[in-house]
Amino acid sequence: MPRRDARRYKWRSALIVAMVGLPVLLLTSGITLLATSDISMAESIPYVMGSAQARISDNGGGRMAQSPDGRSSRSTQGGAPALAVPGFAVGSAWTTDKVQKVTDGRVIQTSNATMRVTLGDRRPFMPVLRIDARDPLARGMTDLVSGRWASTPSEIVVTEAGITKGLPSGGTLTIAGPGGKSRRLTVVGVATGLTEYGQLPFLVALPALDTAGLDQTESGAPAFLVGRTAPLTWSDVRRMNNYGLLVQSRQVFLNPPPVTELDSKVAQTVVPYQNGNDLVLLIAAIGLFIETTLLAGPAFAVSAARQRRSLALAASNGAEARQLRRYVLGQAVVLGFVSAAVTVVAGVLLTFAGLTWWKAGHADFATGPFEVSWPRVVGVFVCAIAASMVAALLPAKGIARLDIVSVLAGRSGDRAVHRGLPVAGAVVMALSGIAIFWSVTAGADGGQARSEYVVAGGAVVLVLGALMVIPALLALVGRLGTRLALPLRLATRDTARQRGRSTPAVAAIMATVAALTALSIGAASDTRQRQLEYHAEFAMGHGRVTLMTGQDDKSVRAAFRTYAPDLALSPVSIVADSGSVPGSDPAPGSNLDVVGAQRPGCSDAEVFGAFGDGSKPIVERCVRLGAGSPYQQAQIQVTSLEALTATTPMSDAERQILRDGGVLIVDPSLSHGGYVEFVTGRIKVGTADAPPAMPVVTSHQKVPASVIDRQAWQFANQQVGAWVLPQTATKLGWPVTPSYLEVTSPTGMIPAEAETALNEHLDTENTMYVERGFQNDAWLILLILFSVAGLLVLIASLISTALSMAESQNDMATLAAVGATRHTRRGIAAGQALVVAAFGCLLGVAVGMVPGIAITWPLTTQGFDPVTMAQISRTPIIVIPWVHLVAVCVGVPLLAAGLAWVAVRRHPQMTRRLA
Repeated sequence: MPRRDARRYKWRSALIVAMVGLPVLLLTSGITLLATSDISMAESIPYVMGSAQARISDNGGGRMAQSPDGRSSRSTQGGAPALAVPGFAVGSAWTTDKVQKVTDGRVIQTSNATMRVTLGDRRPFMPVLRIDARDPLARGMTDLVSGRWASTPSEIVVTEAGITKGLPSGGTLTIAGPGGKSRRLTVVGVATGLTEYGQLPFLVALPALDTAGLDQTESGAPAFLVGRTAPLTWSDVRRMNNYGLLVQSRQVFLNPPPVTELDSKVAQTVVPYQNGNDLVLLIAAIGLFIETTLLAGPAFAVSAARQRRSLALAASNGAEARQLRRYVLGQAVVLGFVSAAVTVVAGVLLTFAGLTWWKAGHADFATGPFEVSWPRVVGVFVCAIAASMVAALLPAKGIARLDIVSVLAGRSGDRAVHRGLPVAGAVVMALSGIAIFWSVTAGADGGQARSEYVVAGGAVVLVLGALMVIPALLALVGRLGTRLALPLRLATRDTARQRGRSTPAVAAIMATVAALTALSIGAASDTRQRQLEYHAEFAMGHGRVTLMTGQDDKSVRAAFRTYAPDLALSPVSIVADSGSVPGSDPAPGSNLDVVGAQRPGCSDAEVFGAFGDGSKPIVERCVRLGAGSPYQQAQIQVTSLEALTATTPMSDAERQILRDGGVLIVDPSLSHGGYVEFVTGRIKVGTADAPPAMPVVTSHQKVPASVIDRQAWQFANQQVGAWVLPQTATKLGWPVTPSYLEVTSPTGMIPAEAETALNEHLDTENTMYVERGFQNDAWLILLILFSVAGLLVLIASLISTALSMAESQNDMATLAAVGATRHTRRGIAAGQALVVAAFGCLLGVAVGMVPGIAITWPLTTQGFDPVTMAQISRTPIIVIPWVHLVAVCVGVPLLAAGLAWVAVRRHPQMTRRLA
């Protein structure tokens, strides 16, 4: 019978199928897309190691333990040094010969780097895979499409992804290196490729390619592909870990060891990731179950209501209550099975077609091989059928309790609400709300993570309590609507009378809006906290161009004159000898000038305590400010008064101190009587035979000083503890090394186009960063959430209205018979959509406020000071996005009402009523 009725009432069946199938379609597509994007260890073998048995790289330390995929590791045996390789010097760099000695295999070198190429007047960075692709071990990492592989360092291969970025498929290609040097390479082929982390290289070149064309700051450490007959087992991997090597083995990727064989600390980084994915999918499945139940509930309720008379006739002829109940549940099984089966298959096929179409037009888009997670898909299928049965359960129970005489006499309507049900619901809501706020304010024993779980669990119980209250609230709405205009009065009456249909619709809207409210409050509050804790590197709209040690800024200024002539440049330096800054390599035996601020009570030796034979401990309070000692805690910055004024709020007194040859300092303990005493000295760079001795003190200098407020100077570099003007540093004879160029615009904000153009034309070692303030990276996620929630509210309200209008055709005919116009009938339809949507939205906002506000405690009460970077505790930051919630809770109900108003077109069918 359910199969017959499903075929007989096609539109009603199609509606139920759509309500059950839409969430299944979305979740199945999401699961398939996630499984395809999540490249497993076995699937990543070609990208990681090509056709080799293993990929090996230097971990840069001593003995270690690693995860099976080689992406996490930690030092073992107390940081013991790595084993020495026989025949090679201790600590020598790893080479193909050295790796071959350890692995007994054939070894080739590979690495990932970034190359700057010349494309017209641009010089963008392009990722390059460095490997001898002629070797069979490279197959899988990169494969030739046309042409041939590079055989000399002057040749290069372009990938299909690179061609989409503007690289030529033939001819020549010019690469740019440090100092503006360029080199022309011949493009000899086109290939495909994928790196170990799923990134697409745009170029493939030999490892011997002149490194002058490569950006060394972006060049990955060399790795080695090992080819041999015997696989590298997990025991081989652990053995090589003792040499300080990180090993990615084909054998281990295909047959990973059990967690019990992993290092305990490493295992903790491997297991939670998968558990997190499973938890997300479990939550999604629960959400699917609830939303499907609530969306399909009105359709099953109306379906059962339309068959009341035929079922009452069956009952009057001896049909038992369990038979009537089975009939309604049988419809749920049939329609749920058909809907779930069709949409599961459709979700998989649509995802496959969409990925195929997208990849065909976007060569720079990379995923793993197409994969369907059948266990998860089957779980969604079962959940959909179960949700259909649960959605039909209440209508089935109602049918089993039919009042045969009333139904056959034409009297219908829901039974009165049980008085205890709303009371129980209110108690459940109150208790869950108290539990939620207690868990976050009193602090559960499990800490912040446990509080978040309590909030999530309490929110579910809160929604369940609200479901118990909805029927009583609908009855109240019906009574309050008696004073409204006729269309709204009839709409509220029908909504209250047909609670079996309207309750699931309101509940679906409430659950959606409650989840949206809670998530949006949490996201908005967290975003506000991140905005408050954001520390701008420098003034808004300003930029900085980094300079290498000892670099002349002529090439940088030339690029600015050509591509951004309206931008102003101000040099900023630090007090330091060019040979003592990080990255420098002073000649052994050469002299370096050092400077240190002498705190009252500190000796000269303590100020320069990082030098000498190391027999004396470092006195931390004496190395607070200076240059030349690796233990100095803060630097002295040298900049013009104009550049400093443009980035920091300075008083007239502070400006005068600088003009008079003084210094501005952060640490008040360095000042004594309005002066800071500096000690200057000279040190000879040590050699292998003679370590550096204590600096020879050359002078003591008293400099006028003023202490500034670090909180007010929030844009100041945290590593800077003092500021002087260039003429002051020159007068004092301090060594000065250029640090960066401060960039300002006459309009206040450097245009993004100018930033892009300059970064494409500046030399490799120079990049410009523009401070544009806090960027909200969560806006897209929130936009998607609000859009999906609005769509669900619209669908639920329109379905409820459509079912109500279909069920009330006789009432509409009666109204038309007594003179009601189409405008009145449209008003009734619009009123029903408005009442259901608005009531569900308002209830959802009220319910969602509780977990939304509560979640701000674990999210925002712990933070840090953006200036001092100190850990702080604060009262919770609560931000409610009223504008966005109003857009959903007012705009969507009005849209639903408008669509329902437009949908009423034809006149109702007039029938003669028999006396």
